[in-house]
Amino acid sequence: MTKMAECGILQIMNQEGLVRNHAFIKNTIENVCGLFNENKIDYHLGGAISGYLDSCGELVRCHNDIDINLNENDIGKVQQVLKKANTDFKFRDFRFKSPNLINGFGENGRVIKACPDKPHMHEVHAFYEDYKNFHLGFWIYEKNDSHASLKRFYTFAPTGQSMVIAYPQEIEEYNKMNTSINFRGLKIPCLSAEWLLNLKKNYYAPREKDKQDIEVWDNALQNR
Repeated sequence: MTKMAECGILQIMNQEGLVRNHAFIKNTIENVCGLFNENKIDYHLGGAISGYLDSCGELVRCHNDIDINLNENDIGKVQQVLKKANTDFKFRDFRFKSPNLINGFGENGRVIKACPDKPHMHEVHAFYEDYKNFHLGFWIYEKNDSHASLKRFYTFAPTGQSMVIAYPQEIEEYNKMNTSINFRGLKIPCLSAEWLLNLKKNYYAPREKDKQDIEVWDNALQNR
């Protein structure tokens, strides 16, 4: 894995820092997705990085993680592959003791956080040891022939009990979310820019970085 120094993730970066960030991400994608392909792991590259690579083929802003949709059955395989390949990623699995504390559920079943200002953590992730702000963040899916269910894991603050919430969708809809890209000689399954653009435009209040994503993806897709 390519080593690099920490470089002010999610802060305004100079051009040199941005170039290093993008180089690190691209090398990581090549290495990690190459390992996943070789070991037949059921995954899709996700998040904003997927949107940029699918829409315009380049990264534009800084990123502090790589989101990956992962079949729950392959969690153990991912852990073994990262360790066997002697990568610098430290694998962690907090599904059954999630650091994401909640107090209950509000309108429309929305989760009420016990710590509203604390960002939601991926329950399964792999931190890059020499680059402390960077990690692979896994979105865990349970899949069968008819459905693909996103699973979120929480700890109910009043009792300390572990909780799992599943968000099922028909397998056809899940498949429509996904496409594939050719990247450095690899065929990488990923979330489509069209699906991500629709999500950011219509399903939650965009942050500043989301507004930038929307503008870049919209322009790229219109001119593709």
